[in-house]
Amino acid sequence: MSIGDLEIWFLEQTFERFSHWWQRMFIRQDNFFLARTSTLLAVLSHGWLAAYPWIITIFLIIGFLCCIEATERKTRKNQEKKCANPDKFAGGVLRYLFLGIGFMLISMAVAASSYLFVIGYTTASLFYISIVYFSHCDPLPPGELRVPKFVPFTVPSRYR
Repeated sequence: MSIGDLEIWFLEQTFERFSHWWQRMFIRQDNFFLARTSTLLAVLSHGWLAAYPWIITIFLIIGFLCCIEATERKTRKNQEKKCANPDKFAGGVLRYLFLGIGFMLISMAVAASSYLFVIGYTTASLFYISIVYFSHCDPLPPGELRVPKFVPFTVPSRYR
């Protein structure tokens, strides 16, 4: 078993399972919604800690969102052909890069030895790692929501 096989297993057993559970249980948003949310949370939390200008934060958010959009289009095109997400297997280098960035942020926080930085940079690094992992998962096809069966007030009255 190689490092790549272990990393694919980690992708499928953690991020893909969570995104499928999220899509089936709560909302019809898929793994790309989770990647976009992670992008906003990662860049905003890191931008607040690093105190760099907000224009850089805006450019980072736009850049990440454009990359996620391109990955989503490519994945949707392959899904129409009944194929898996091509980045799941070919995107290992990008995932390794983001893992490196995440560990670098955590090591910077430990070197600063401030609880605020340790918590903040650890949170930011986990969000940075989850951006790539969520965007490389296979989305489920659209399905029925489960929550309205259990919680009747979540469904608008016109749908009852």
